[in-house]
Amino acid sequence: MTDNHWTRAPVTDLSSPLMKCYETNTAASTSTYTVASGATIGFKADQAISHPGYLDIYMAKANPTANTESAGSGSVWFKVAEWVPTWTKAAGFTWPSQ
Repeated sequence: MTDNHWTRAPVTDLSSPLMKCYETNTAASTSTYTVASGATIGFKADQAISHPGYLDIYMAKANPTANTESAGSGSVWFKVAEWVPTWTKAAGFTWPSQ
């Protein structure tokens, strides 16, 4: 369960360690899955993703291991998905989550 499970409020402090997964004290219960380069991956959300703006999804290499608090620290992040708005003269901006 994430730290914001009651409010669904975002992390607003970009230097916060919660930027990694919005959970505290989870290192001991973390696990990994090996994925081959170029493989297709996915995830399942427990509710619709609604974000009126650009939406990027990142993953990080589990380094040194996933079950340490330092995992996800540093320059280990890479983008796996991006949703951008479309624009037409008739409708203006349309966000992918609308």
